[in-house]
Amino acid sequence: MKSDLSEFLSANKRHWDDAARVHFRSNYYNVSGFMKGGITLSPIELNELGDVANKDLLHLQCHIGLDTLSWGRKGANVVGVDFSSEAIKIANELAREISLQERVVFVESDIYDLQKRVYKKFDIVFTSHGVLNWLPNLELWAQTINNFIRPGGLFYIVDIHPYAWIIDDSTFKIRNSYFGISNPEVWVSNGTYALNSSEIKNTTTYLWQHTLGDIISAIAKVGLKIEFVHEFPFCSYQMWPFLEKNKDGFWHMPEGFPVMPLLFSLKAIKLD
Repeated sequence: MKSDLSEFLSANKRHWDDAARVHFRSNYYNVSGFMKGGITLSPIELNELGDVANKDLLHLQCHIGLDTLSWGRKGANVVGVDFSSEAIKIANELAREISLQERVVFVESDIYDLQKRVYKKFDIVFTSHGVLNWLPNLELWAQTINNFIRPGGLFYIVDIHPYAWIIDDSTFKIRNSYFGISNPEVWVSNGTYALNSSEIKNTTTYLWQHTLGDIISAIAKVGLKIEFVHEFPFCSYQMWPFLEKNKDGFWHMPEGFPVMPLLFSLKAIKLD
């Protein structure tokens, strides 16, 4: 299984290297708009995290760095981490172009190896939107998070609700069990959530299902005090074709459809 896991993660890294190059040029990410002064963070994380000015923030699974740089624009001192070399290359270029390289630093690393690359502690560890399914081991993930938080600091996540991941994109029927198993789900696609593209050559990825209970328990087990868990009836992107974008900028179920949780957020504090 160890060799299989390495192969799974390598396949995912190849996919995200492709995705980084495509996403950089995509309308979905609107990098040109961001370069003019935009903020890519949603109202959820902005409201729930509050003022981050002069705080040290570690952003895990940061992709091409737009959210990371947005926190920098909000006054935080940020380290962004991603395992994709292409994503980190793009993120560093963007930081230089908008003169945030002294406030925002990017590190290429798998989360599980991060303690070998980053040695400081942070006021905030942050991660968001489509991150957990790429992680095979939540207990090690939580231990890593806890290692990087200063006493009195916090961990914050907003991500796709685990229940939403079990619904098939095209049929809206349940495609797999809510309760995860050790083997990942094999996912083959000719694109990404942002767009379909022939430039995505590495089309096979591997994802792990985690329940909301798994996530909460992993964080609690390392001793972090959970302050809240919030669930939301909308999504940050058009997960299914029939979702409708409202004035709030989020994608909602159409009128008449049953309401279900599509996003969740969690905040936890390190007491000592």
